[in-house]
Amino acid sequence: MNPIKTIRNVLLALSLMSALSYRTLHAEQGVLNSETGVIQVFVEDETSASVPSALVYIYEGDRIAAILESDSLGSVSVSLQEGNYRFSSAVTQPFAGGIDRLASSEAYVRVSPQDRTSVVLVLRPVDDPIPALSASTLDKIGVDPDLAKYLN
Repeated sequence: MNPIKTIRNVLLALSLMSALSYRTLHAEQGVLNSETGVIQVFVEDETSASVPSALVYIYEGDRIAAILESDSLGSVSVSLQEGNYRFSSAVTQPFAGGIDRLASSEAYVRVSPQDRTSVVLVLRPVDDPIPALSASTLDKIGVDPDLAKYLN
């Protein structure tokens, strides 16, 4: 078994578990009142099929306001206070010998009180950063040459 893929898979699993255990303090699931707006997020793949269990990241400025998981229909509904937010989504899909990573572009949304808005996030494959590193770069960052030959 390739030790780099094993390490990478463990790190991805740990980051996913960490993200799933994250809880937000001020985002509520789809409750509209005089101070909040509701955003309905739909997560789809490139074929327009819904993607269940995708993580939806909601940013307010430079901080994460919430991390939610799409339901069986690839949907998330969230109530947010008035403000400017960024939405994105990501999912990992294990396959024999590795993990495919899919991510969306960011959607910028202005939330106004008592407003309802829909956002569609389309997941696309993310390039694997490890093979993109040259042998000289791997050497510079201290990767053992015997290990580096498995990366490229």
